[in-house]
Amino acid sequence: MEKEFIVSIYFNLYKTFLTVVERTEDKFILHYLNSTTANIDLKDISSSQSLESITELFSMLSEYFDKIKFLNIVLSPEYVHNTIFPGDINNISDDVYELLNLEIANAFEDKKIDDFKINLTSIFSPTTMTNEMLLANLLPKTIEDSINQMFNDYGIFINEIYFNSSALVNTFLFNYPEKTNENSAIICFHKDVLEILLIAQSRLIAYEFVVRDDETIDQIVEKKLQEMFFNSKIANAENLFICGTELSKDVFVKCWEIGALLSADTRRLNPFRMFTTELEERDKEYCSRVFHLFTSCIGGSLPFYLKNENV
Repeated sequence: MEKEFIVSIYFNLYKTFLTVVERTEDKFILHYLNSTTANIDLKDISSSQSLESITELFSMLSEYFDKIKFLNIVLSPEYVHNTIFPGDINNISDDVYELLNLEIANAFEDKKIDDFKINLTSIFSPTTMTNEMLLANLLPKTIEDSINQMFNDYGIFINEIYFNSSALVNTFLFNYPEKTNENSAIICFHKDVLEILLIAQSRLIAYEFVVRDDETIDQIVEKKLQEMFFNSKIANAENLFICGTELSKDVFVKCWEIGALLSADTRRLNPFRMFTTELEERDKEYCSRVFHLFTSCIGGSLPFYLKNENV
């Protein structure tokens, strides 16, 4: 039987990350992972740094060119504009389009709805577990065009574009099935922003995109978590999972202290926990040290756990 390889590429402002996963009937097998020396700037793929990193990325991919079954892209949230508003993903009405048009008019001076690839994801009420809100991710089509151009030059077709929030949920729900009935928070640290997600009963119940300002990390995290608990009408989260390219030892300690105050079990989100692998011991050791960098990338190799729609 021909092997089914899923290649996931995560475009981050720090670096570009790559994983190659084989999917069988009953498991996922990690075959390869790597990252570029510098990032690929999707807003300027013709810059000298981007061109060097693109060459480096495709050199890493070359062994798998004729074996790729699916190529999925994951995007760092800095490339995406997001907003949350009332709505039911099973009944996308004209009101949804009106709200999207209003958001675009307020956020952009010269853009229209046709200038974006738009994806909607359900946010559920934690009390009734019904879909009451929608998370809208708006990707400028100029970014999508840059991605397509990059891979079309190599004759590779993109199967799916994942937004980072969905990728993080995929990684969590696949790797921690025993936690699905508990309240869990995921915090992903990026260069200038952080994302905070609350998950209950395998559903997304809250999402925050936070721009890092003059407040310290511990002040931001504690304040936002308390706000999200209050707004979601939950007392706390039993688990606090942290990840991202800006997760340093100091940030981990601060999050652990906040978790202790909130009676939450704090740990790095391990994207490889339920994977098998054929990696050599040296590569396994590398994975154990840096797996928090690959949480988003691995999420792009997994099926969607949250219901979402492109509009």
